[in-house]
Amino acid sequence: MDSQVVNNLRFADDIDLIAESETDLQELTDKVNCYSKELGLRTKAQVMAVGKTDTKLNIWLDGGRLEQVKEFTYLGSLMTDDASV
Repeated sequence: MDSQVVNNLRFADDIDLIAESETDLQELTDKVNCYSKELGLRTKAQVMAVGKTDTKLNIWLDGGRLEQVKEFTYLGSLMTDDASV
């Protein structure tokens, strides 16, 4: 059986990137930012480490470090860094 890794969730103008490492997340962030610029889109971004509440991520976008949040709402559902409901 073939399998695929899902590394993003998309709905309308929202894209959530999913990665297992900080390096992979930075690469995905860079790719999305590059394609967004080509299309004239503005990127608004934050990061969150799920299940690793003591982890400080260093993800950069256009020379600035992204804000790390403990929760955000996606399609009406609250997502938290401790994976609680």
